[in-house]
Amino acid sequence: MKQNKPLISVVMSTYNSDKYIFEAIKSILEQTFQNFEFIIVNDGSTDNTLGMIKKFEKLDKRIKVINNIENLGLIKSLNKGLRKARGNYIARMDADDISLPERLKIQYNYLERHSDIFLVGASFEYINESGEVLFQKINNYSPKLIEKKLAKKSMIHHPTVLFRNVPGIIYREKAVYCEDRDLWLRFLSEGKKMIVLPNIVLKYRLNMNSICISNPIKQRLFIKEVVKWYRQRLVGDVEDYDRFDPKQIKSIKEDNEAIEFYNSVLMLELYFKHGKDIKIFRKNLLSHFKKFGVFKWTPGIILFIISLTPNIVISVLRKAVIRMTLLL
Repeated sequence: MKQNKPLISVVMSTYNSDKYIFEAIKSILEQTFQNFEFIIVNDGSTDNTLGMIKKFEKLDKRIKVINNIENLGLIKSLNKGLRKARGNYIARMDADDISLPERLKIQYNYLERHSDIFLVGASFEYINESGEVLFQKINNYSPKLIEKKLAKKSMIHHPTVLFRNVPGIIYREKAVYCEDRDLWLRFLSEGKKMIVLPNIVLKYRLNMNSICISNPIKQRLFIKEVVKWYRQRLVGDVEDYDRFDPKQIKSIKEDNEAIEFYNSVLMLELYFKHGKDIKIFRKNLLSHFKKFGVFKWTPGIILFIISLTPNIVISVLRKAVIRMTLLL
C-alpha cells in the first residue's frame, strides 16, 4: 500500500542524547500540525538514545529511523536525513531542544501564504540544562535585512527553520561547525528569500556540549571561511571551497581557559541583552571579573557602569549598545 506523502519532513540528528531526547521527540509528536514525517538519524550513539527512539518508533509510524553503525558527524547525518525526506518542506530539530506546539503550523502557514519566501526562521527561548527558561530571543528580520547582514552576523537560528524541499540541498562537509550558515549564504547566492519571524517556536537549550560552547575558536574560523566563499560568489569569482583543507582549522587545539572565558562572556552578553533582572547580570559580571580580571574584557567595564544607572536609563542604553554591535 502506497503511503501518503507528508507535507513536512522533520529532520533530526542525535548522538548520545538520552538525557534530553524524550522531550525533543515528544514536542514534535505533539505538534498541532500533524501531517509530517519525523526522520531521526542516530549517529552511532553509545548510550540509550537508540533504545528511546525505537520505543517512540513503535508507537508512531511517522517516525523514520536511520541508524549509523559508527559516528559520522552532524553534517553527514543530516544529509542522510535530507536524502530520505519526502515532504514539501524540511523542518530542522535538535535532540536537546523543545519545539512549541504551534511551531510547524505557524511556519507551514506562512510559507503557504508567501510563495516568494524560501525559508522561514523564528524566535526562541533560551533554557538551561534543567529546562528552566532563562530569557527570550525575539528576532524579526526581513528578507532585505537578511540579505544585507547575514554575512556579518548570525541571524537564522538553525533549529527554528522550515524551508522548501527542492532537489540538491545538502550541507557541505567542509563547512564544519557552521554548515547552516554556509547553506543560508548559498541560498542567498541563488536568490532565495528568507525571513525570520518574531514568533517564539522553540526552547533552545544552552548545553555545555554544543558546538558553539565547546569549540568557539574553531567555529569562528570556519565561519570566516564560509563568508569568504559567499563574497567570492558575490563578485563572480570561483569560490575556493574545493581547495580548502579543513584540517588546518580542525588541528587547532582549543584552550580550556580561553573557552571558559569565551562562554562566560557569551552568557553575560545574552543576559545583558535579554535578562530581566539587571542585578543578576551585575552579580554574574562581578564573578567574571573576580575570576578573569577586570581589564581582560573591556566592554564588561562599560556594561557594569550602565548596570548602575536607573532602570529607564538602562533600557535606553541597552538598546543603544546593541545597535552599536558592542555585543556578539
